[in-house]
Amino acid sequence: MLIDVLTVLHAVTGVVAFGAGIVSLGSQRRSLFWVFLWCTALNIALMYLLIVLDWPILSNVQRQLYLALSILGGYMVFRAGHAATELVERFDEEWHGRFAGDVGFTVVALGVGFVIVGVMDMHAPPWAVGVAGLAAILIGSELLHDYRRRHGLTVTT
Repeated sequence: MLIDVLTVLHAVTGVVAFGAGIVSLGSQRRSLFWVFLWCTALNIALMYLLIVLDWPILSNVQRQLYLALSILGGYMVFRAGHAATELVERFDEEWHGRFAGDVGFTVVALGVGFVIVGVMDMHAPPWAVGVAGLAAILIGSELLHDYRRRHGLTVTT
């Protein structure tokens, strides 16, 4: 029961972070960014808790995958936090490019997570999970690069 509730909360915070992140890229409303930041942080914290609770029943392959996802999750929170610094401090005229890079990276990573979990839930073979994840990375990266080009942003993070 507890794991089910935590799993739902993890999914909901991921979806909200994804949506708020996308909208905050093109919005002047800071409140959307803060929703993105806190939902991202809560999403990753819930992931860590779920991994700890599930650890005894995970296979070695699942443990390795979840350890890798844990590292990625920590980096996502770091990038979201860096975006907050850029938004608040606005060090120079290139702040928006760095902000877009940080938020964009995190949004793409969340999207890749949705794809991987969805494919895994279909009981696909590991190679299919890998192919789907790689496709999501490539598509998400291209969408982010397109956003940068359309808005004349350079990213130097």
